[in-house]
Amino acid sequence: MLKLTAMSKLFLFLLTITPLVVSAGSWANNCPKAPSCEDVGKIAYSSVGKRFLKELPIGEILGVTWQPKGSVIDSGDTVSTATKGGWYFIIGPGVASETPIIRHVNKIKVK
Repeated sequence: MLKLTAMSKLFLFLLTITPLVVSAGSWANNCPKAPSCEDVGKIAYSSVGKRFLKELPIGEILGVTWQPKGSVIDSGDTVSTATKGGWYFIIGPGVASETPIIRHVNKIKVK
């Protein structure tokens, strides 16, 4: 039986997530041709979830990107994939993450 050290486990974990993080950073800003580009520069808030969470700013909207089904859509605390294609806001570092993330435009309230 193969016994892995803590360092080996860490290496394998990083090797597994590296492609997700690398592809997450490749979001192209499609403005000014994309819908919702008028919201670039404004602050994004969640439009889903518990009421107190909707009051917390997520971060500044940096751009709008199209993401096809299956693409990486979040590089914050969780990494997930798009269940269907759509337009997503590119949101700068803030409460949700120390790095830019993307969220579907329908799940964001803009102020």
